[in-house]
Amino acid sequence: MQAHQCLITAPPAPDLVEEISRGDVPLLLWHGRQDKVIPISDAVANLKRAEAVGVMSLLLVIPDGGHVPMSQGGAKRAKLLG
Repeated sequence: MQAHQCLITAPPAPDLVEEISRGDVPLLLWHGRQDKVIPISDAVANLKRAEAVGVMSLLLVIPDGGHVPMSQGGAKRAKLLG
């Protein structure tokens, strides 16, 4: 097993989407499309909620990224972040 892999044995964390509210700081989400732990639909739900309440937001999808995309492919990450 690689260091960035994880085995979840605890119940999932509560859904905090409804906690996003007007006046929050801008929200930058990045999500690996290949994430097997948290579905990309969770990131999309956060993005939609932020947009609905007027919080500036951006979702970057890492096409070949897994659960910890920031630890994968430094050159690709640098290109995405410009």
